[in-house]
Amino acid sequence: ITLRGGVEKQDKARMPDIPINRQDEVSQLSREFHKMATALIEREKTVEFQKIRLQDQNKLLKEIGSLNENILNNIKSVLIVTDLRGMITQCNPVAAQWLDMSADEVIGQDVLSFFELRQFPELITRDEGALNPREFNGRIFGGRVMPLKHENGEPSGSIIVLDDLTEQTELQNRLRLAENMAAVGRMSAQVAHEVRNPLHSIGLEAEMALDALSSAQPTQVKH
Repeated sequence: ITLRGGVEKQDKARMPDIPINRQDEVSQLSREFHKMATALIEREKTVEFQKIRLQDQNKLLKEIGSLNENILNNIKSVLIVTDLRGMITQCNPVAAQWLDMSADEVIGQDVLSFFELRQFPELITRDEGALNPREFNGRIFGGRVMPLKHENGEPSGSIIVLDDLTEQTELQNRLRLAENMAAVGRMSAQVAHEVRNPLHSIGLEAEMALDALSSAQPTQVKH
């Protein structure tokens, strides 16, 4: 719906007809009333327009809020948002479950009040960047700390993202073990090759010696 200020044609029906040529007191009073009525109608239309704009903005904010909530609920990583003081202002359900609390209980707490988060020294020193992996209850978690800024670029807090790196770490360990075994295999093959060469030469010499002995005539003994 679009409204604009000013009195329109349909608004004239709401105002009485005023004789404009008469100068008596009643006519002057009527003209003043006419001006007042016109101003009131314009103000009413402005208020209505602002009301509709406010409703549209509220609807948009509600849609954005629902979208943000939907995004948070579908992120599989641990996601925690803090202000500049390190107080948690938002978290997703995965983070709440990881901290073994409800989201309402997590929000408003100091990020360092949780044992799991204190295990990351980067959060204590408030360094931005990678969070080195740490093990919790047989699972390995690591991630990043990213700055959160206002529209004008001023810092407003931090975003903490943690992922379960257990399977990835195990895969890397298996890959590293396989690479080490392959290296040992290559070394063993090289050693075997170096040993086999002289053994082959010795074997050939032995065969030649046996052939020479077998082809030699026995010496006859004189009486």
